[in-house]
Amino acid sequence: MSKKYRIAYIDEEQKEIDDFLSYFDEYADEIDIIPIHPNNKATDEIVDEIIEQKCDLVIIDFYLKYAESNVEVNGDELLLRVKDRQLNLPLLIFTSRVEEAQDSFVSPETLICSKKEINDPENSSFKDKVVSHIEFYKKLKKRYQEEYSKLRLKQDSGEKLTGKEKKRVIELNHILEEMSDRQRLVTPIENQDQELTEINALVDKTEELIQKLSKEGDV
Repeated sequence: MSKKYRIAYIDEEQKEIDDFLSYFDEYADEIDIIPIHPNNKATDEIVDEIIEQKCDLVIIDFYLKYAESNVEVNGDELLLRVKDRQLNLPLLIFTSRVEEAQDSFVSPETLICSKKEINDPENSSFKDKVVSHIEFYKKLKKRYQEEYSKLRLKQDSGEKLTGKEKKRVIELNHILEEMSDRQRLVTPIENQDQELTEINALVDKTEELIQKLSKEGDV
């Protein structure tokens, strides 16, 4: 059996969380839902919890900032903070006020979905939508990984890379690293030749990352 998708769901109301869990009960063999309660937590604390869960998709309620919830930001700002921490992580805004969410500070590639879409658990359209969104990003990761591996193989076999290929190796290395938590990254070296030397010295670490990304792409 293939690995299940992990989806984080952030909402300040327990009833909304329960409704979300109830919908996905129908698809428990395919998806694990990880509820994250933002109430009375600092924004950094919420983001830390999201990243630590290592989910395939993060779904955020749009209206989080209420006096009762004591949440510092609404879903659009929280989404931006999560995006700052991890590149290529699929994100989705979930709301009963779609038009207001569309007028907020949400980038065009971010999915905005109505909470009405989970009213009927037997209707799999919402589940299919989130799975499709996850799979797009998994395929994008794999595409970067394959391009990087091809260039590194060429380099390891003794072939001389062109100037553009050297720059692309460095660029792809950064992209692949940033698909994990950006806070763990070391400060990049500006000198390209020096940085390429450092990349070669870290082949074992990089190959481990590539293998991990490749396995994720095969799921």
